Amino acid sequence: MKRIQYACLCETSKFENEADLASYIEKMSKKNAKFEVINKVIESDGSVTVETKSQYLNYKTGKYIE
Repeated sequence: MKRIQYACLCETSKFENEADLASYIEKMSKKNAKFEVINKVIESDGSVTVETKSQYLNYKTGKYIE
């Protein structure tokens, strides 16, 4: 039988502005979800592209996110 030991999601998301990104980060913090911003790029039009790792459901994250 297979059992998942650790899991996380890697995402690339685009926000319209930095305020939207800040709102997303606040929401993740309130949910007590583990997450990490890996890369953040501010585009010429003011939008923000970020790469994140976040906890998947309630699985442990192990060494993926510390």
